[in-house]
Amino acid sequence: MIKNIQIDSDEINLVELIQIIWKGKWRIIAVTVIMVILVFGYETSQTKNFEATTAVEPINISEESRYISLYELYNQMNSESTENYNENEISNMNMKDRQSFSLQTFQISRNGLHSFFIEILKEKSLFEEAIRKNNLLNVSKYSSEEKYNEAVTKLASKIKIVTTVLPSETEFGPEISFTEIKFSYHNAQAWTNVLRYVSENANKVVKKKLHDHFDRLLLVKKIKRDNRLEDYEQKIKNLIDDYDRVTFDEILYLKEQSEIARKLGIAKNTIEVLTFGSQNALLSNVNTDSPFYLRGYEAIEKEISLITSRINKKAFIEGLYETEKEIRSIKQDKFLERMASDIELTPLADNQNFTASSIKFLTTQYKHENKIKKLLFAMLIGLIIGLFIVLIAHSLESSKTVRNN
Repeated sequence: MIKNIQIDSDEINLVELIQIIWKGKWRIIAVTVIMVILVFGYETSQTKNFEATTAVEPINISEESRYISLYELYNQMNSESTENYNENEISNMNMKDRQSFSLQTFQISRNGLHSFFIEILKEKSLFEEAIRKNNLLNVSKYSSEEKYNEAVTKLASKIKIVTTVLPSETEFGPEISFTEIKFSYHNAQAWTNVLRYVSENANKVVKKKLHDHFDRLLLVKKIKRDNRLEDYEQKIKNLIDDYDRVTFDEILYLKEQSEIARKLGIAKNTIEVLTFGSQNALLSNVNTDSPFYLRGYEAIEKEISLITSRINKKAFIEGLYETEKEIRSIKQDKFLERMASDIELTPLADNQNFTASSIKFLTTQYKHENKIKKLLFAMLIGLIIGLFIVLIAHSLESSKTVRNN
């Protein structure tokens, strides 16, 4: 019996609640309309922003093929370690622009060029230039140039360079990646101009850095080659000087031995010779520990004459021929010349058509904010607030009636 009374009470309360809401429907509608009007007015007064998404794509395979010869030479150059070269050797290079990528890891390929292009974008300096050039921020609104530059840097930092890597469908297949530029703004034309400026100038920066990079590689190689030549030429000079000194000392010694032999009247070789006769052979045992002057002054002076009359003394210098072959090999090596020539056959030498990657600004996707969702949300909030107001008002009226009775 008590349970049935509770159920009836709940039914009465639900009916009463519906009656209360129906009675206060105009209040609920009014609050909802006001809430929608407020949100609509706020959105109308605000700048209409959009989310822009732009693809950044590498060069195609046919464009990559123009780098094949340079790719092979570059890999050959990097097969020798250039990481630990002596900075003193290149102190006269006057390199103003240090490379931002490793000499050992960079590859002249569509992926390598694309990665380098993305690194330039991530520095954001080109975006800052483009923001200033296209007046994305009104400079007159800032109290100083410093404040304006800070605002430009802050705005550029909101530009997102997003690279997404998709796993390969096969175990050994290459990963697929794509890069996009994302930014929220309100002027589509101004943003397109920014992207166009950045795309053009990023390729110019890549080209300049690559030129500087190869110029530096070639210069380092040339300096090393020149140093090797200088070392070998110094070695030849040392060999000749050593020969002259040894020959000079030898002649002094021979003259001394000749004078001794003349003084003793030894004209012919008198070094002891022991002979052992037999039917088939004659064996001689020469005692080479005997004084040199015992050879006789005729032989000694003849040797002095031959030594001093040598026309081509290089033939008698040990190790000279091998060193001269090394010098000839270095001078005949045309690797650096071929490298420079191949660079001129690549897009690096093309002032108009060099492209490392491209920003597809003409196909930028613009996603505008959905105001309908905001208005529907405002309507829902208005209904909830209106219900609370009606219920609170009814509660206050009921309390007042009870007190009056």
